[in-house]
Amino acid sequence: MPFWKAGLASLSCATSLTAVMALPAHGQPAGGTTAGELEDIVVTANRRAEPLQDVPVTVSVLTSDALRRENITSNQDLAGKVPSLVVGQSSGQRNTQSFNLRGQGSTYGGGPGVAAYFAEVPLPQASDTVAQLGTDTLFFDLQNVQVLKGPQGTLFGRNTTGGAVLLEPKRPENALGGYLQLQAGNYSDREVEAAVNLPLQDDRLMLRVAGRFVDRDGYTRDVVTGKDYDDRHYWALRSALTWRPTDDIQNYLMFTAFRSSTNGTGNVIQDFNLQKDAAGNYVSSVARYYGEPLLRQVLAEQQARSPRRVQLNGDPYDKRSMWMLTDILEVSLSPELKLRNVASYARFKTSTDADLDGSRLDALQTSSGNDNSTNARQWTEEFQLQGSASGDQITYVAGVYHEDVKPLGTEFRGNLVPRMGNLNNIIQGSTRQSTGVYAQTAIGLGILTPALEPLRLTMGGRYTWDRRDDFYKWTVNGRCLLSIATLPECLVSAKTRNSAPTWTIGLDYHVSRDVLAFVKASRGYKGGGFNFNGTNPIALTFGPEEVTTYEAGLKTQFRLGGMPVRLNSAAYYSDYRDIQRVGPTTLVRPDGGISTGSATVNAGKAHIQGLEVEGSISPVSGLVLAGSYSYTDAKYDDFKFYYLQSGIIVADDRSSVPFQFAPKNQFSLSASYTVDLGKTGTIIPSVSFAHVDRYYTQITIPVGQPGGTEPYGWLPASNLLNMRLDWRDIGGTPVDLAIFATNVANKAFPVQLQSNIGKNGGSWGQGFARYLYSEPRMYGVQLRLRFGSER
Repeated sequence: MPFWKAGLASLSCATSLTAVMALPAHGQPAGGTTAGELEDIVVTANRRAEPLQDVPVTVSVLTSDALRRENITSNQDLAGKVPSLVVGQSSGQRNTQSFNLRGQGSTYGGGPGVAAYFAEVPLPQASDTVAQLGTDTLFFDLQNVQVLKGPQGTLFGRNTTGGAVLLEPKRPENALGGYLQLQAGNYSDREVEAAVNLPLQDDRLMLRVAGRFVDRDGYTRDVVTGKDYDDRHYWALRSALTWRPTDDIQNYLMFTAFRSSTNGTGNVIQDFNLQKDAAGNYVSSVARYYGEPLLRQVLAEQQARSPRRVQLNGDPYDKRSMWMLTDILEVSLSPELKLRNVASYARFKTSTDADLDGSRLDALQTSSGNDNSTNARQWTEEFQLQGSASGDQITYVAGVYHEDVKPLGTEFRGNLVPRMGNLNNIIQGSTRQSTGVYAQTAIGLGILTPALEPLRLTMGGRYTWDRRDDFYKWTVNGRCLLSIATLPECLVSAKTRNSAPTWTIGLDYHVSRDVLAFVKASRGYKGGGFNFNGTNPIALTFGPEEVTTYEAGLKTQFRLGGMPVRLNSAAYYSDYRDIQRVGPTTLVRPDGGISTGSATVNAGKAHIQGLEVEGSISPVSGLVLAGSYSYTDAKYDDFKFYYLQSGIIVADDRSSVPFQFAPKNQFSLSASYTVDLGKTGTIIPSVSFAHVDRYYTQITIPVGQPGGTEPYGWLPASNLLNMRLDWRDIGGTPVDLAIFATNVANKAFPVQLQSNIGKNGGSWGQGFARYLYSEPRMYGVQLRLRFGSER
């Protein structure tokens, strides 16, 4: 039986079982104890506040309490805790984290497959990576984090194929209150977080200011220089003002800023390609230039050390900053119609120096020198109407979204490879505009006949226009990289223009008050882009990709023997076409040298199917058990990577390559127990465990398959155990104390992999593989003082 049919069958069985379980329960749980209650969760997935269980959308939510209990302070901390979500670093940098959902994510030179939003505005994307800025510094004073699954765009903002991650900051309230939190831990961790809420004019003018400062030593140390990599040093600030001049008008103005400056990333060399061809020549350029004895010596030195001890070349660092102004205006034109305008302006910069091979050799080092690798601004404008009719039987949203990104200064990247004979200098720029017109409506079919009262139809559509003007000036040892470039400027540029319609249609049915079943189909689209690392003159640009997803879900709340249970599940099938895939390419230059770069191409099509389950239960008062699971089956139906060989375009069939960033199994388990000690306070011990299966990261064919040459394509599986103990309201005072430990088992597992050992079409890669490892065991203590309304 096809997986999607089996998934729908299992959902059907679950519906029947849930209907039985949801019958009124009599009596109490065994032992005479009283079952607890589960926290009510409100989401804004449909651009309005609604109970999670009433929204016919697959969405995972982490409340502010859950974020604190799970010690989630960055993107990476979400790994394994949300079904089908993969969080990984990109471009070999610890701070450039990006999201992948259901096997779909960002593409270098293109847009995000999963967009991150902060207060309804997409965060800017760095020009030199696929990551959006700020997500590793903005996880404080949040109302919640919502992860929406599947294609997005008929309700708000950017159009995406994989989903969206919504970070919702706490808004000003009409009460005086706030908190101060101090944290200290190993690796000289020192953190300060604070927030204050001020009602400047009763229910008319309210201010909330929040900030966070983090200073922690790195856990990867250079054995020669003593420099510590993978440190954290940043500050982040936000100030929000809500103004209600009348009962029908509200304006929310927020300023956000952060600045991060660290010693860079501790990449770790794993292997060099020492393979020889039939003539006895080394196939990799690293082995040809450095020689086998030196490479074996470098490997032996690293293998004798732990992953926390390295020897890198250069002077790595990572700097990034952003400030953003957001304004959300809401005007109630009538009780049934609201006008909303969401506008933002952001200014952002990045600057890096990184040793990408992770060894003392100067095999591959990238640096922005005295310039910035990103130096740009972004402004967005979204005009929206929200309304209802027929006594809320009909609700609708319609809007226009525009995004404009433009460089404001030099954006420079340099690759220094002296022994390899290459000194690469790249000046680049990208001007991007995206405009979308969208509308979505939900119609309760009870307006037709009372017999259809529990049934609701949802329909939405969008049309998106994307335009880009991109360029680079790439010189190698002072000469233009590509012979097609115009001397002496070496300018290579291209314009891309894409547009596409996207849509969603679905039905949801309230089996009972606490059981919601839904089915939906949706089309997603991601625009094309430009290959900033393109050494292939036939692949300077690439086209858009699209995905059509079919989904069935079930949301339930019921009592099992008196115990409250919440169980949500979904099965989906996605048809993925014109997939954007990036891989290494090599070019023989006019001077006879070899340049290594990358190219993104529209590689083919695939299907992705899966099952997601999230649930929680409270067996006794104070005890909450929760868990999640996702199964993902992703396979290429057709995958051809195009490259040049002796001036001829060759299509390399890679349909057997495992699908990227799609672990087959992921699950998480957590438990927390609240013990009321009366005047002494409340004790809350909690524990969580997350597992992520291994997953493939490359586009080269893995060893073990016919024609396979890539030994390092798989990122190994990971297991993470976290623990925490909270003592709240100590002695009846508004003071909380917590001790915590993350990665309790102190496992060092890879969280990112770069390998160019395998054969890429007609050429072998440069010839090294390196890992970026997880954080070690982190432990510490938190002291939180609350005042006013947040006592």
